[in-house]
Amino acid sequence: MCNGLHRLASQRWADCIQLYSQFVSLNFRIFHRLSSFAANGVNLQETCLISQLMAVRFNRQALEG
Repeated sequence: MCNGLHRLASQRWADCIQLYSQFVSLNFRIFHRLSSFAANGVNLQETCLISQLMAVRFNRQALEG
């Protein structure tokens, strides 16, 4: 029983770390793109749209595992 709980907790921890790393990666990509868009003169509306599309992709990846 205890061994099974330990395995389950370990798997959940691994899933949590994977999800967190994807989130950090997404934030980095958004921030990096926002910086490059500002330097290239891309307007705010385009930037927001691209950020939303990236967030949708992230959510899909999180749900699919």
